[in-house]
Amino acid sequence: MFRKKGQAALEFLMTYGWAILVVLVVIGALAYFGVLSPQSILPEKCVMGTGLSCTDHQVSATSFTLLLENGMGSPINITGLSLTQVGGTSSTCSAVLVPVDGPVVANGASIAIANGTTPCTFTDTGSKAKFNIAVDYYNVQTGAAYPHTITGELFAEMR
Repeated sequence: MFRKKGQAALEFLMTYGWAILVVLVVIGALAYFGVLSPQSILPEKCVMGTGLSCTDHQVSATSFTLLLENGMGSPINITGLSLTQVGGTSSTCSAVLVPVDGPVVANGASIAIANGTTPCTFTDTGSKAKFNIAVDYYNVQTGAAYPHTITGELFAEMR
């Protein structure tokens, strides 16, 4: 009488144990072949701090271009922009601004900023990568004595 209860419990555990093992093998195979890779599933995005928005972007192993829109309510003068790849061998690439003090961007206007002739050394071409953005600027009305930095994040496919 007691043996039948033990046999039923063991059969129950064995049946569901095999089913769980098969599910784990399938998940492992999908992960191995990259089907479950978060980088292939997540969309591209560019997020900046308040007042400055990133409306478009283009990143390759040797260059980048960001389209930024001023929404601060007054003109700003961008004095620096750097893009740093996160993970692996992180690499920083800075924009060459013209004029040297940087371009003045009117409120509501957009500007495309690129790395210029300075080549970048980003890795993982053909896959998506994460970058940190730092934009140095000052408000034209208050002057260069009051510099600010806005940080952002870019997750983009490197072409």
